Amino acid sequence: MSVFSSLRALDERLFSALTARRAPFFSALMVTVSRIGDSGAIWLAAAAAMLLFRRTRKAGAVTLLALGLCTLVNTVIIKNIVMRPRPYEVLANITTLVPLPADSSFPSGHTAAAFACALAIYHSRGAKYGVAALFFAALTALSRVYVGVHYPSDVLSGALVGFLCGAAAPRLSLLGLRLAKAAAWIARK
Repeated sequence: MSVFSSLRALDERLFSALTARRAPFFSALMVTVSRIGDSGAIWLAAAAAMLLFRRTRKAGAVTLLALGLCTLVNTVIIKNIVMRPRPYEVLANITTLVPLPADSSFPSGHTAAAFACALAIYHSRGAKYGVAALFFAALTALSRVYVGVHYPSDVLSGALVGFLCGAAAPRLSLLGLRLAKAAAWIARK
């Protein structure tokens, strides 16, 4: 058995273990968490709220930058290259708890967006808000497997992409500010 076959088999076993026995309360929680992340809604709302106040405006901008970068890297580039089918398209007798997504499975967009924004919030607002955001990101990752639309490797890969985008956003923001200052200085000359 090849390494990829072994990893795929492990992925399918973990998926089955997480979706085999669902409890009503936990199912309702996981569906809610998963749906809140649809189209990055929770993160757009958080960024918009932060943009309203001067002391959190920078954090809001960095969060939006992280979300945009993550959408480009994860959803536009990686998903369209890999094109992995979703578990319910491959495995028999899968019951999903949310509407069926139209795009491919790898990596998880919900998870990538959650970790990108959570890390951006952690970098720009500190541990007080960042740890809560990272906890919600982890819950989002779990929810995507639990509701039946992702394999565990999809969410792990999404978390990695999200971490990278979330770490890059504050640096890109500083670069953008420096370039804007340089452009303004040149324009005055």
